[in-house]
Amino acid sequence: MPANVRENSSSTTRQQQAPRSLEEAEAGLRKHQDFITSFRANKDKIDGVALSAKSLDEDQHRDSESIKRKAGAIKERFASNEQRSQAVLGRLRDSVRYYQFLQECDEL
Repeated sequence: MPANVRENSSSTTRQQQAPRSLEEAEAGLRKHQDFITSFRANKDKIDGVALSAKSLDEDQHRDSESIKRKAGAIKERFASNEQRSQAVLGRLRDSVRYYQFLQECDEL
């Protein structure tokens, strides 16, 4: 996965601001769901890097240790970003439910 994709993934999962209305919460949820879709599309690329690293290691490539470290770091970062992304998704869903509740209360 290119460095800019990894950095954007990390940045996106860290920069979520708390919504201040139902509309903001719903928009944030849709945006984050779109992010998750594109983020998961990169999983194939990461799996490809891991497979290539394994193949190079099995072929006893002269830089196999460096290759394994790099591939491992990429997989760890992806897993970390995926965990943060799920946490953000949970918070956004909670926000939508909260603002829906407030809206229902206002309608009474």
